[in-house]
Amino acid sequence: MSVINRAAFLQGPKDKCLVTTTAPYPEIKNDHDIIIKTKSIALNPVDHILQHNGTNLSFPWLKYSVVLGHDAAGEVVEVGLGVTRFKKGDRVVGLGYGLDKSEKESAQSGRYPRSTFQEYILLSEHMTAPIPDQITYEAASVIPLGFVTAACGLFQAEHLKLDLPNQANLSRSTGETVLICGGSTSVGMNAIQLATAAGYEVLTTCSPRNFDLVKSLGASQAWDYKSPTVVKDITKAFNGKKCAGALTLGNGSAEMAFDILQHCEGNRRIALGTFPLPDPLPERFVLPRMMFYISTWMLAAFYQRLTRGIQYNIIWSGTLIQDGIGKELFTNFLPNALRQGRFRPAPETRVVGTKLEDIQAGLDGLAGGVSACKLVVQL
Repeated sequence: MSVINRAAFLQGPKDKCLVTTTAPYPEIKNDHDIIIKTKSIALNPVDHILQHNGTNLSFPWLKYSVVLGHDAAGEVVEVGLGVTRFKKGDRVVGLGYGLDKSEKESAQSGRYPRSTFQEYILLSEHMTAPIPDQITYEAASVIPLGFVTAACGLFQAEHLKLDLPNQANLSRSTGETVLICGGSTSVGMNAIQLATAAGYEVLTTCSPRNFDLVKSLGASQAWDYKSPTVVKDITKAFNGKKCAGALTLGNGSAEMAFDILQHCEGNRRIALGTFPLPDPLPERFVLPRMMFYISTWMLAAFYQRLTRGIQYNIIWSGTLIQDGIGKELFTNFLPNALRQGRFRPAPETRVVGTKLEDIQAGLDGLAGGVSACKLVVQL
């Protein structure tokens, strides 16, 4: 008997409501693919942004109708011939990258088997991790995109190029300090845990109500990102420390990092986790106005590079899919760290529905903003 798959489709640019209907059942594309039956889907701001602003500017290779979604946890139902880490019935969490340029051929044929807003999903073995018994599907589903984005910024050569977590020496200290601006964001919480696991001290910014949260994840000190003295205070905290670079998340965080790193010794490099956009965002997306803002920002950043010697790159999380770092983290680090409690799914979840049709309400909720939590739909 054939299995019926269903998905929530964005049928056209800026459509205000996803449409749930039948979708092609995923097919094993290579020997290292698995298919899961979805149990939980986590929603990300990028999903809302793509619905609100359209895909043409950032993902021009996509073809409507589009299936969005990057984060999912579920039960394995099929495995490729070369899969050795998983078997049917295993509980897993993985990154869905159906919108990535590497999936351009599938997207242009109108198929999105690796996107997560559907009941059955195709995942890559090397971007998937087992879920230990003590962690629920809902908790695990918040991990993938935040984890991957943080890993890109921290470990890839074009960004901070930090050492990877050392499984043989978990108490190792590098003697270096990394700045994470936006520590209570989804990416920030993952970055704090990854950096501390790799042996780096973490300084971070967030709202004061989240100070205890970010410190519980491993940050040594935290500052209010709205404080008028935050740059001065963090610069002082770096006295006598060797800087390992900065990861910036949220509007205004890059400018803050530029001002701090110019006074630091060590790696003056910034991984930009947030694309420069005006704050607050305009209600209507006007391309000329947006391009003028971005061009002006990039010119100012280039000036910082010339005058202060600060390097920077914008994070594109899709690059980790083909990068050995992704396989290393999903295969060797994350499974053991989750099982031993050394890495915790973060942020906490807020369940907003129990069926695909509830995803739209969750995306609408993201438009209003959420703090230190991630919206999840259970299936």
